[in-house]
Amino acid sequence: MMTKKNKHARVLAKDIDSAIRTAKDNPEGVETSPLADIDRKVCVFTLFGKHDYLDADNRPRLINTTVVAEERLEAYAKSVVIDGGNPRYLVKTDSTGHAYNPIGMYADVSSERFGNPQWTFREVNKNAFNQYLSFLRTRNNARLKNAEREMQ
Repeated sequence: MMTKKNKHARVLAKDIDSAIRTAKDNPEGVETSPLADIDRKVCVFTLFGKHDYLDADNRPRLINTTVVAEERLEAYAKSVVIDGGNPRYLVKTDSTGHAYNPIGMYADVSSERFGNPQWTFREVNKNAFNQYLSFLRTRNNARLKNAEREMQ
């Protein structure tokens, strides 16, 4: 039984990062991944109070250190720019598409449910992203509702 190959396979962040690490560890170029040439810039945002620093626009951010910031539990939104292209805006959502509320009733629920991740990053438009960042900064639930309206 043969399986179909997906023409539009998704490239995950961890695959890109591992390819970049492989290229740095292997300067001779022996069996390097084609993903090693990708220039990927990620800005990770969190709730005010859990932040590492505030950026120029007063938005709470996480620093990329040895623990990749976008894999931390406190990462709630991120913007990704690949090879200087247009930015992609991502917000942490549940399986039904609702934005994650880190101060809400389900804030302490495990990040996995039955072995599957309960919260995933979903691409949204810039206005929804800005509304969600405003919610993270001010903790105003009206901003969260506006972001969810924009996401639909």
